[in-house]
Amino acid sequence: MALHLNLLHEAISEQRQRQRDPLKIGMMVVAGIGALLFLYYGWNAYRTLEIRSRLSAVESDWAKVEPKVTTAQKRAAELTNIINTTRVLDVLIEDRFYWAPFMQKLSRCVAPNAQLTSMEGSVTDDNKAVTVTIEGVSAGREPRSAAEDLRQLLIEQLGQNSLGIQTRTAPSGQSASENGDLIVDEITPGSPAAEAQLQKDDIIRKFDGHDVKSFSELLGLASQVESKKRVEFEILRDGKPTKLTAQIKDHPVDYSDVKVQFKTLEDLDTIVNVGGTTMAMARYVLTVNFNTHPSANPATTPSAARTPK
Repeated sequence: MALHLNLLHEAISEQRQRQRDPLKIGMMVVAGIGALLFLYYGWNAYRTLEIRSRLSAVESDWAKVEPKVTTAQKRAAELTNIINTTRVLDVLIEDRFYWAPFMQKLSRCVAPNAQLTSMEGSVTDDNKAVTVTIEGVSAGREPRSAAEDLRQLLIEQLGQNSLGIQTRTAPSGQSASENGDLIVDEITPGSPAAEAQLQKDDIIRKFDGHDVKSFSELLGLASQVESKKRVEFEILRDGKPTKLTAQIKDHPVDYSDVKVQFKTLEDLDTIVNVGGTTMAMARYVLTVNFNTHPSANPATTPSAARTPK
């Protein structure tokens, strides 16, 4: 009987033990999961605190440099506006026509026996075409020839100079063309005349086999010669005949589509004394048209005249 009770007690104990093992295992699993969750949330809390600490440090540093950054941004905006304004001004300056170079070229063309009395000029705003009206008087045995020399000089100075020389008046006060002597007064460096070794005071008698008695004739003959062609000058140097050879060449031009025409050319009844010589006078009105850029179109409707005096 006692043995039977012991066996029954052991069976009941084993049954209870089997019932407690799953619960124990479950509690251990729950405890493990809880520990993992604790570690996870604890790590996240630590990371959050670290991030907040870094953020506070960054905010503190930003508070120190923010005024400088704001000032720099404002300065950058100001510089951007200045650059944009400068670009606009550059465009206006580049497209603007300046009268000083034109006046300089004009001054080289006026001989002592010619005088300018008035000048008016206008520039179109759309294509930069320039129109200039020049009034004046000239004196000489043939005053119209002196005015024609002025016209040819203007064409040479404003357009394409293929020779690179200028003449002066004769010592007697008459123009070189009136004396029959075309006297070299100035030579442009690097020009065909300079390469031919023409010198100041040389007297040009022939150009490319043609007699030359005026500067307008010389320019007219030179304009008919093809570029890079070699031509011959027949000159007097110190009273001795000399022949020189030059090669005609083109050079860059400041203006394009140059036209110089007489609007009025008439003789006057006035007689003047120049260098002890009595000379007749003529009145002329020249119209000068040119474009400031090679691609510009001829003038259509001029804007309000801007007149250099």
